[in-house]
Amino acid sequence: MITKELPIVSIICTCFNQEAFVLEALQSVVDQSYQGIEIIVIDDYSTDSSYERIQSFAKKYKIIKVVKNEMNLALCKNFNHGLKLSSGKYVIDFSCDDVLLPDRVKEQVDFFESLPSDIGVIFSNAEYIDEQGINHHYFYPLDHERLAIEKLPSGDIYNQLMSTYEICRKIKVLNKTAEEDSALIRRLEYEIKHAVLANKRKEADLLLQLLCEMQPLSLTQKFLSELNKTSLKTGWLRDFVIKFRAKV
Repeated sequence: MITKELPIVSIICTCFNQEAFVLEALQSVVDQSYQGIEIIVIDDYSTDSSYERIQSFAKKYKIIKVVKNEMNLALCKNFNHGLKLSSGKYVIDFSCDDVLLPDRVKEQVDFFESLPSDIGVIFSNAEYIDEQGINHHYFYPLDHERLAIEKLPSGDIYNQLMSTYEICRKIKVLNKTAEEDSALIRRLEYEIKHAVLANKRKEADLLLQLLCEMQPLSLTQKFLSELNKTSLKTGWLRDFVIKFRAKV
């Protein structure tokens, strides 16, 4: 009998000063009913005993890879560090003050494997608990039959997400340095160029609007002028440049 090989799921566990919760968090990961998991724990230069607790715990389980950053990278860079080390078909972003239900990975892999290949992300509800594990509420409110009360995002939600200006505003508030702002701006410019080359007008328009929110108008105008030189075939981009210059 041929046994189908399980898709590997990389669970990237990010930790920073979470000594009170990290052991319970990691225990919930290793206790998953799904067997095909890869566990990568990235300690982001914790100043408490988190790293020592992670090391002690990892000695019991060979599937855990532990990395300690030499400086604090903050959440996004810390996760990306773990992502580069991962080898799974699927990835779970896991914070070391969270807890996974025992069948979470198995149920999501089974569901993901049944979907068309163009589906990129699936998600579940989240239960908010306190230090004692007492439930306070769910991220998506439930009715008496434990079904979501509000309509959940589904399908092609890229434009829906990117059209909310709060995304960039919140990122800008969270960014602590000019370097972080600069990195986000460079990423936006990169995504805009690729959207233009792929002739994805809606995506490019939304990203351009977000870019306008992130930096002085004069810098965005310069970027648009340079982009327009290499993208003359896209008349809608010229239209955007004209409308933008009118605003300035």
